[in-house]
Amino acid sequence: GGGGEGGEGGGGSDDDGEGGSGGFPVVLFSHSFTGMKEQNSALLQEYASWGHVVVAVDHPHDAALVLYPDGSTADFRGYDMPKESEPRNWWRFRHEHARWRALDLAHALERIVDANSDPTSPLYRKVDLSRISVMGHSFGGAAAVMLAQMDPRITSAILLDPWMWPLGRESTEAGVPCPVLVFEAPEFLWNRDIFCVTNGEMSSLLCAATAPQAISRRSTASGRVSMSASSAAA
Repeated sequence: GGGGEGGEGGGGSDDDGEGGSGGFPVVLFSHSFTGMKEQNSALLQEYASWGHVVVAVDHPHDAALVLYPDGSTADFRGYDMPKESEPRNWWRFRHEHARWRALDLAHALERIVDANSDPTSPLYRKVDLSRISVMGHSFGGAAAVMLAQMDPRITSAILLDPWMWPLGRESTEAGVPCPVLVFEAPEFLWNRDIFCVTNGEMSSLLCAATAPQAISRRSTASGRVSMSASSAAA
């Protein structure tokens, strides 16, 4: 990850020890199934160049390969699914799998929070913790939705051809309590099997369920800003 100096991210002032509006906003990224954190480097570098702290997360045993600083590795084991022939059991496994990914993202966010309050860190008082976006590609899109549903600190989500099946209908119809931007091909994986046939329908359901929540959250936030401005003027 990295933070650029350009754009409108801001420079992080000494008055923003708690991660106020003077710091750089955060983008968390979750890669696709069998992917790796480097796969969307061009896009993520563009975000960093516009003044964002970008954190691309490795998902051990779900990425093609994870290399640790001590030289050890975590190979891909994402196909280690239950052997039962019942598709419902496959869904339970993948749903839990997506939750693990969301927890990876949450762990990465906690490290950013720690760095923002650590005087020895290059990110000390440089992060705007009021602006945190989560972005995911394919299976990473499902993880991004889960994190946004789990963590109220997430203020927006970006889904790149999200794989909706692992979420399940209940999670999908719950929507996301923050604005969501979905980039989706007309047919996800050509709707070729049971894991994809309802993908477009589910992403539409997610957006429909998200819209009123996002509007409500934005209105509430705008109200707080207006009240703060009025208090300052008084």
